[in-house]
This record gives sequence, C-alpha cells and structure tokens, in this order.
Amino acid sequence: ESMATTNDVNVRTAPSTNSEVLMTMPTDTVVAVIGVSEDTEDGAWYEIWYNEVCAYLNAKYVKSISSAAPATSEPLLRHRTKWKSRRKELPAAFHQR
Repeated sequence: ESMATTNDVNVRTAPSTNSEVLMTMPTDTVVAVIGVSEDTEDGAWYEIWYNEVCAYLNAKYVKSISSAAPATSEPLLRHRTKWKSRRKELPAAFHQR
C-alpha cells in the first residue's frame, strides 16, 4: 500500500524508537508499506522496503495517499495485521538487512 509521511520522520532498523536511525524522511515522501506491527510501547509501526532493506516508520507519522486522514485513524486500524505474517508473502531477498 502506498502511503506518505505527514512530518519529517526517522526511518529505523526495527519497530522501536530505541533502534538505529537509517535516515530522516522528509514530509510528503511516498513509501510502499509492506507490513504493519502490533501496537508497541512506541505505538504501531509500518514496515517499508527502503534501499534494499526492510525498515520501519512510526505509524503516527504516515497517512494513506487516498485520504487526508492520518494512518492511525479508525478505518485503517480495522485492517491492522502483524507485519510478520505479511512478510512471509515476500521473496527471501526482501527480508535481507
């Protein structure tokens, strides 16, 4: 699913604010979401494919392109699934770090 960042947001190596920051993505950057985490201590996270590795964005800084509503709005919460289950659908090359 294509989504866009709502603010400048850190792209991380794992779904945690304690993980390494790969880069800061500017506002309105379009990303391809390949998975969604369960809520963590830091909230929900989107898994994205970035520079040939899986990376993570905090869901509160991402919105659906087809809607002005933030990605964490009620309609999207109903579709949240564990990212691990969706990762299995991807070729092995997508899981490299």
